[in-house]
Amino acid sequence: MSIATTPNQVLLHGDLHHENILQHGNTWRVIDPKGFIGDPAYECGAYIRNPFPGILVCQNMLTIIKKRIQMFADLLNLDERRIAEWTYVQAVVAACWIIEDHLDPCSWIKLCDALEQTL
Repeated sequence: MSIATTPNQVLLHGDLHHENILQHGNTWRVIDPKGFIGDPAYECGAYIRNPFPGILVCQNMLTIIKKRIQMFADLLNLDERRIAEWTYVQAVVAACWIIEDHLDPCSWIKLCDALEQTL
């Protein structure tokens, strides 16, 4: 997987997760966009892994992750493997940020290990 193989590049929010989607009356608002161009499968990552790190202690974590990937693929007409790979990329980047902050990246590495099993 690479950006070069992205089937269609779109404008991405870049930080789309549960806390950046707010209900306002009968409508939904997305806040705090980072704004960049990329693969639409990228945006699914936060939903695959959240609540993080809580998902890591679920006895059926791998089943949950696989089901979420499958659901997003079906709903958004995206490739399951691309969703899993972009979620993996996000976890690696997060581990790097944690290491940069001199903290323990074990939770992110555990997520990477689980995602590898979905590929």
